[in-house]
Amino acid sequence: MRLIQIIVLSVFACAASVASADVAELYGRASAVWDARVSPDGSKVALGCAPTGRQAVCIFSLTENAEPQVFYAGDEARVESFYWASDEYLVGVVAITENVRSARRMKQYDVRRAISYHVGTEDTAILMRDQGAWSDLTGLVSVCDSKPDTMVMQIGYRPTERNEIGTRLSDSLVGVRTALYDVDLASGKSRDRPVRDASVVKTILDTACDPVVNVIYNDERQAFRIERADTRATLLEKVGVQIWPMSALGLNNSRDGLIVRADYEDLVGLYEIGLEDGSISPITYEGVELGKMGIIRNHFSDAVIGFTGTDDLQRHFYIDENLRALQSRISNALGGANVRVSSFTRNYDLYTLEAEQPGRPTEFFLYEADPENLSPLGSAAPQFAERLLPTIEPASFSARDGLTIPAYVVLPPGKTLSDGPFPTVVMPHGGPEARDTARFDWWSQGLAEAGYAVIKPNFRGSSGYGREFRDAGFGEFGGKMIADIVDAISWAEAEGIAAPDGVCVAGASYGGYAALMSALRAPGRAACIIAVAPVTNIYEHMARFERDTATYRYWSRYVGGDVFASEDVKRDITPAQRVGDFSAPVLLMHGKDDLVVTIAQARRFKDEWGSRPGLTYIELEGQDHFLRTKQARYEVLRASLAHLAANHPAR
Repeated sequence: MRLIQIIVLSVFACAASVASADVAELYGRASAVWDARVSPDGSKVALGCAPTGRQAVCIFSLTENAEPQVFYAGDEARVESFYWASDEYLVGVVAITENVRSARRMKQYDVRRAISYHVGTEDTAILMRDQGAWSDLTGLVSVCDSKPDTMVMQIGYRPTERNEIGTRLSDSLVGVRTALYDVDLASGKSRDRPVRDASVVKTILDTACDPVVNVIYNDERQAFRIERADTRATLLEKVGVQIWPMSALGLNNSRDGLIVRADYEDLVGLYEIGLEDGSISPITYEGVELGKMGIIRNHFSDAVIGFTGTDDLQRHFYIDENLRALQSRISNALGGANVRVSSFTRNYDLYTLEAEQPGRPTEFFLYEADPENLSPLGSAAPQFAERLLPTIEPASFSARDGLTIPAYVVLPPGKTLSDGPFPTVVMPHGGPEARDTARFDWWSQGLAEAGYAVIKPNFRGSSGYGREFRDAGFGEFGGKMIADIVDAISWAEAEGIAAPDGVCVAGASYGGYAALMSALRAPGRAACIIAVAPVTNIYEHMARFERDTATYRYWSRYVGGDVFASEDVKRDITPAQRVGDFSAPVLLMHGKDDLVVTIAQARRFKDEWGSRPGLTYIELEGQDHFLRTKQARYEVLRASLAHLAANHPAR
């Protein structure tokens, strides 16, 4: 594998010598490598790359000395992910934001497409283009190894959906159904598959791409059902459920059971439902019942070979003994790094691996089984290969009601807690049902490089700490979840981490909302606020979804549903209606192409603020919610550091 080492290192060597670069330039780069997948036959490896600062896919030959091929979606589109559909076809998932004018208004849509790329001819085809103007045509169901030029895809839709422009881009109204298609990778053309005439939201296929299980959910009746596809025999049924009680993940190794991730009443975690009798039992790993973890599947047999979970880092737990042994060997060779297998060949002779340690960028490797050989493919941030980075340390503190709140403390390079107090930034995460970890993070570690301590609290309502901790956030969207963030300020000051002259609170998405609300809940405690893509009016955000849908009901669990019937109480948790109450200066940034939290949320806040001083407002041209490009990251870091320097300077 010496060939791939030479090629990849030469491509990314230009990013290695940056010792004198400023912090925004150093940390504000797009990930140089963000994924790695070996082709089924082992002749090629595809790397998620960013040669122009926007995500692309670089494809390298492992058998001949050839220039890499680059799959690039252009300056306006975004490559979100990719996978091998066969030995010759790579499929990239691409998104672009489009404005569509109807009779009443202009509306934005994220139009997502799957594009096949033939590595021999470099021909491309938009898959399922013949299905019309759906906003999302990327739904992969299965890649059938027995049909190398075909795969099965799906479209989720609502039978009553209509709009005035005659396309299927509009928001749906009631009921959910799924249509399945055989899709030709060469032409992109699709052929309908027979489908159950019911509200099927997901179909699980076997290795021959034949239906095995249907998952049905009817929004109107709030009825959830799992059935066998061949006999339509009911395996499990729940009626009167406002939120989907479980997600079907795939078949077990012996193909006689369905693996589901449940979150309903006393069923929380991974379970197996027998395909013969519908019996349900918890899945265990080394004698321990598993929580709401993900699964790892064999791309070729579709068998479940392991599980994914997160503590300080994302971990892989393998059932397959060979993968478990491989993981252990590579981890030992890399000094105890956390190792994950991301792909392997049909013959199990080549593997792509990810390795990471707390606070360090993810590194990608190619492993050859016979003879054993480990070759580096690249790093997410090669500019830090020889650089001392800010450290990320786990911590915890007690909230005002006694609940223990986990957190992480990010410190400047070479510093320890005994070097405090530091000028400090408290940075709540987005989600809110998510969590921070000790993974490399360009934003918080960039601020730490500039001399700040960064506190990242996993407030109540965060995932990864059990159902009780998650559920403690329900109804506390602008209440106790925000109080936990304010309590993080008090803890950091009491521990001598934060300097006594206040902190700045910064965050994105829900974290941006939390930053704004922290300033309102504890006026005078925050020297400044940085909010990226924040929700500034949760009720207007929820109004985008129909009230009888699972999405609306999901948000209601956190916000409190009918608890906030009073206009005064609603106003209390709505920053856009309380701009006059802000005493700390606010930096507000939002991507113009963000359709997760639309830019209307930021513009409403700006309009309400008016011309009075204290607000710095930046719209990020051509950026979505996830800040994956060099342009977005650099601008967020540059503006953040400028705002901090003016209002909360580092020593």
